[in-house]
Amino acid sequence: MRKKTATVKIRTAGGADIEYITTLLGELDRPEPKNKSEYIKFRNLIKKYTQSNNRGMVLAVTSSRIIGLVSFIMLERLNQANK
Repeated sequence: MRKKTATVKIRTAGGADIEYITTLLGELDRPEPKNKSEYIKFRNLIKKYTQSNNRGMVLAVTSSRIIGLVSFIMLERLNQANK
């Protein structure tokens, strides 16, 4: 008999996800903001990623819970001169 598995959806992260992203990173033993100042810097970094043309962040979500995160930076091809 086949076991039922949860559906995982991939979606772009947004500003409303900051709290969840902070929690997920803590669960993965990543440093969490220690005070309000650090939290504001972290929030601004996430906003920068979500509003940038060459940076991004996608989330894996199942049952309304964020279970994974990928952040990326797109680089221009290094073997071509800027035009």
